Amino acid sequence: MADVVRQRIVPVSLVRVAGPAAELVSVEQARLHCRVPELSDPDEDARAVGLLARYIAAAREYVEAATGRTFYRTTWRVIIPAAERVALPRATPLRNVASVEWRPDAWSVWQPLTEGTDYALDASTVPGAIECARTSGELRVEYDAGADADAEAESAAVQAVLLMTGALWENREAETVTDRAAVDAAAFRHGLDALIGMLRVA
Repeated sequence: MADVVRQRIVPVSLVRVAGPAAELVSVEQARLHCRVPELSDPDEDARAVGLLARYIAAAREYVEAATGRTFYRTTWRVIIPAAERVALPRATPLRNVASVEWRPDAWSVWQPLTEGTDYALDASTVPGAIECARTSGELRVEYDAGADADAEAESAAVQAVLLMTGALWENREAETVTDRAAVDAAAFRHGLDALIGMLRVA
């Protein structure tokens, strides 16, 4: 089992550049879970399918953020304070690092760093990390994380996304569905907090 990096440095920003390669839950699975029947009107049915697809994506994003994980292959770009060892957010697992750049302060130009000379990768930890020769200023790192699209997902992760999708579907008429406190409350009512606790990166 990979070692767990327990010391965290709070990122300045984290952006999803591309991905994910797949969703944990299909529209068909969500449809069964939410008990959404096939509608006789094709246009209405297509709208329901589109809404479910958006809720699946939102639910997966919520679970990923709450657990600190990336389930399927995604490209991330993070700006994070430089340190001797930096854990990369959501790098579970870390697949590869496309680029590492450094600047001494927010007003300076980014300078590319070279693997082996300026930094080294450590994909054996959870999340993956880099060891860097620069211990001040900021790093900008672009990297891939998560499993391949054909990899079997953890049952707890699938169930968590289904539960969150169901909570969003049940509250689809509420204006508060995009409010984080309301979403957290819905997640708690559906028992999602226990699953998130199981999946959360320590």
